[in-house]
Amino acid sequence: MTAITNRTFQEIHLGDQFQFSETVTAESINQFAKATGDLNPMHSDPAFAAKMSFKQPVAHGLWMASLFSRALGMGLPGPGTLYVSQSLQFIKPAFIGDEVIVTVKVLEKHLHNRHIRMACSITGPSKRPFLNGEAWVVAPKKKMNVVL
Repeated sequence: MTAITNRTFQEIHLGDQFQFSETVTAESINQFAKATGDLNPMHSDPAFAAKMSFKQPVAHGLWMASLFSRALGMGLPGPGTLYVSQSLQFIKPAFIGDEVIVTVKVLEKHLHNRHIRMACSITGPSKRPFLNGEAWVVAPKKKMNVVL
């Protein structure tokens, strides 16, 4: 079992950040394809992908973007966070075996509605960006401890 604790709006400060890493796998690509119905062979068929511009299967851009949901919902602010919006800029593709580092960072807070603007980035170990964006979330007002 894993226990996670959120951070309430009052506990969050400008500059706070949360980060984790993930390795792109064929399994993660296939699970995302099945969950979304995006079965485009450029993501899962090496022979098909070899004929495309990147010459190998490419991770879905929105699979990578979905990692922001994990960072926000499980890390900062954590359980009880309401996702309001997300902007994305796809910079370069990720391939099977790539390590991606997901970071969310607090840029702005609005007391009247508990909205927080977060910088969102996915980079490789060399800090070269795969994906950048911004998210708006509503931070929880109550402390929560959740056991998964």
